[in-house]
Amino acid sequence: MNFRFLQILLIAVPIVILGCANKALHKDADSAETPPQTQSAEVSTEPQASVDTSSPADFPVNGPEDNPYQVTLSPGDNIPAIFRRLTAEGRVQRILFTPGIYTITDTLHLPRTGGLVVIDGQGARLNVRRDVPVFFSLPANQQEAMVYNKTRYLIENFSAVEGGDKGVFIGSSFNSVIRNVEFISQRTAAVDLVFCLMCSLENLLVTNPFHDGIVLRSGLNSDTREHAWPNTSYNNSQCNHTVVRSCRVYNRKDTKGTSFKVLQSTGVRLVDCISEGWVNARAVFFDADRCTTPQSECGHSALHQ
Repeated sequence: MNFRFLQILLIAVPIVILGCANKALHKDADSAETPPQTQSAEVSTEPQASVDTSSPADFPVNGPEDNPYQVTLSPGDNIPAIFRRLTAEGRVQRILFTPGIYTITDTLHLPRTGGLVVIDGQGARLNVRRDVPVFFSLPANQQEAMVYNKTRYLIENFSAVEGGDKGVFIGSSFNSVIRNVEFISQRTAAVDLVFCLMCSLENLLVTNPFHDGIVLRSGLNSDTREHAWPNTSYNNSQCNHTVVRSCRVYNRKDTKGTSFKVLQSTGVRLVDCISEGWVNARAVFFDADRCTTPQSECGHSALHQ
């Protein structure tokens, strides 16, 4: 493949990438006209999800009394505590945020129900006050991961999720969808999916990330050699055949990360995506060099502009 075609301008360049490569494929970020000055910061190490141990206020029961599978949230509610309760119960099907501005002080642990969990922001804005993952769920081990993947999520319609270490950090979920959300100023990544096959990321805006924008990877991180949970490998926990469509990453000054990063996952497609703003390490990085998934399942690598 002639890599001269990868040298494209960083401003408003449509990107489509499909499949897996025998070697790492990357598109370095090119210089663009100088964007407005934005504040830089050091990249922090990845913290674990934390637990708010404060006593929660009365939990809302704002859905119909005869419908225990729906919960409606309002600004001022103890949102982290409510998510912990819903996770313990394991039966909620729909979580609605009343439109408004929310202050989030801790991780929102996602319920695992074995079915579909819809989280609808209805235009709400979440201001995150700590460097923690916001929407979060990881299995404790590979055996639990094989159970967790039966729960899928639809996370949608947030005006903004601002702050935090990662906006969404999910391990083990098939066919989940994240769409119509703006992620602002996350420390490590706006979206980090691990072992999330056949998922869809659509109409996402990533603004001023401190490091990476959107990451799809296996449980064994080929960048850091760290395991997301025990007994993961390059071949038992990928994000194969996930699609990233109509997403845009606008990078802050001095960011050192990658706008779209795909590690040890095959059949992934980037369609009509944009990386722009200040120059970062790479606009696109695709590495399936250590993945041994059969080539017939991988397709081919291509970059169209």
